[in-house]
Amino acid sequence: ITVDTGVTAIEETQLAKNMGLSVIVLDHHLPKETLPPADAIVDPFVENSKYPFNNLCGCALAYKLVVALAADFPTELSEGFRKWLLDLVAISTVADMMKMRSENRVLVHYGLQVLAKNKRPGLRALLEVAGVDPTTISAETLGYIIGPRMNASGRMGDNYPAFQLLMATEPVQAMKLAGNINRANQERQSLVDAVLFQAEALLPTQNKPDDSCYIVTGIGWPTGVVGLVAGKLSARY
Repeated sequence: ITVDTGVTAIEETQLAKNMGLSVIVLDHHLPKETLPPADAIVDPFVENSKYPFNNLCGCALAYKLVVALAADFPTELSEGFRKWLLDLVAISTVADMMKMRSENRVLVHYGLQVLAKNKRPGLRALLEVAGVDPTTISAETLGYIIGPRMNASGRMGDNYPAFQLLMATEPVQAMKLAGNINRANQERQSLVDAVLFQAEALLPTQNKPDDSCYIVTGIGWPTGVVGLVAGKLSARY
């Protein structure tokens, strides 16, 4: 089961099929003219989709699959079990900048309630190191505090620590991982500032004031932060 970007992964899906795997693709991106040879594709943008809302994030689609499978696995995927997944859905919906309307408003509303009582040692530790009281958590907390920290390791090279944090079961281990992720976020912020400083210095030398589009190039800029720097430049200019 793939979550996110699989709808364009034609060669990878074919390789999995050649290896004898059954493949379900969950995605919320636009498909190409040719679809991957998966056993099932769940994407609101495929031509035969009848789903009324097309702005769910990848994690929300995974949650919807769990809800659908509950009919066949009522014990394993009970209503109580499904409820405690909504924290991840809320974080992903806000961090992936989905439109906060229709189903997304409902998913985030109840996800915030789960987060206020959350059972995940990793998320509790992350909120603690970030200085956030779980009872005051809001959508802004997800977008400006949790999301950037969960993404920080990936922007610096490897996001496996974020997965380890979510899977952590021991508070001591969770606190150590949360501390590492928080430091990675601080390093990411420093790196963004450094690249932004360089980019702003180069911008007037590589562009004319009346250009319709600014293009800035530099040496050694990590791919994980150039998008953040581009966003800051586009907002400023």
